Amino acid sequence: MKKLFFSFIAMMIAAAGYAQTTLVATLTHGDETSMFYGAFALRDAQDAAVDGDIVNLSGGSFQAVDIAKALTIRGTGVDDANPTCIIGDFSINLMDGVSDRLSFEGCRITGTISVVGVLSNAYFLKSYIGGIDAYPGSSMVNGLFVNCLVYGLRLTESSSVQFANSYVENYRNDSYNATASFTNCVIH
Repeated sequence: MKKLFFSFIAMMIAAAGYAQTTLVATLTHGDETSMFYGAFALRDAQDAAVDGDIVNLSGGSFQAVDIAKALTIRGTGVDDANPTCIIGDFSINLMDGVSDRLSFEGCRITGTISVVGVLSNAYFLKSYIGGIDAYPGSSMVNGLFVNCLVYGLRLTESSSVQFANSYVENYRNDSYNATASFTNCVIH
């Protein structure tokens, strides 16, 4: 009996250890839910998504993917014991006329996000961002960053961004008509 009990406990510990290392992206589209697994789960979820869908990411490190759809991407939080990390550089290039908003919530983005074209109304909440760089001829319009850590920001063209309760390092404005407003922020 004792042997059976200890075998059961060992199996539960092994299962719990496996569950904590499994990378999962859960895609919500209306009433439908799909799950994708592994380091490339974010890419797979985006491939299956349409503008306006929600992708929830488990804790762990996901490979970066170029974002071409206006999605809500939610992680576990940057201060979580097992945070959601998006590893590597990627670009955001949404089609013109997309009415849905792109948002990142609770993600550690270790690389640089390159904005291609015009990115309107993007929302970043409680996220760590390695850097944001707008390509020449590109801009971020009405971007909003709340409770974020941003370790590199370059604005170009007609960009307009707002930061609230955030930390911004290496801020560079390459255009006379780009604007940034900061409320309760630390700029280094």
